[in-house]
Amino acid sequence: MNVLILLPLQIVGAFLQAGVSTGPTLGWAKPPFLLTVALYAALRYDVRTTAWAAVGAGLLQDALDFVPLGVSSIGFLAIAFGSQMLRSYLFRGSGVTLLILVVLGTGLVTPWTWAVLYWELAEGAPSLLLSPIALLGKIGGQVMLAPLAVIILAPLGRLLERMLQPREEQAA
Repeated sequence: MNVLILLPLQIVGAFLQAGVSTGPTLGWAKPPFLLTVALYAALRYDVRTTAWAAVGAGLLQDALDFVPLGVSSIGFLAIAFGSQMLRSYLFRGSGVTLLILVVLGTGLVTPWTWAVLYWELAEGAPSLLLSPIALLGKIGGQVMLAPLAVIILAPLGRLLERMLQPREEQAA
């Protein structure tokens, strides 16, 4: 049943991730829609579902950003499993909790991706693309755009849960 909730979230997240972009003021950042889906799963579902959601969202992220496949999946898995381990201490149903995790996740996954790209492309890439200033601009832009991702995807996920889960499971 969780697949019927997370798969549409990932599809919507991928379309929004591909379609929403900013200019150079925010470092050409995109709202972290796919990271939001992975962390939404980490707060709401079991470890196996979280792993599936994180790997799927990471692969979609890599495909959309033309990054070697698997780079974002590793970062998404690490952030999602960390959130899974801490979730007994968190307000799992709160959008604010999800927003804080997305902001922290963005601050960790973006430098991870940048480091892998720097290591892979250091010789041939233009220095502007791999500069620490560009990295900070992109992180800042994604952090400022994180509420947009949470405001769109968290209510959509809750709506899908209400529509697809039986009444008994909702009460528990």
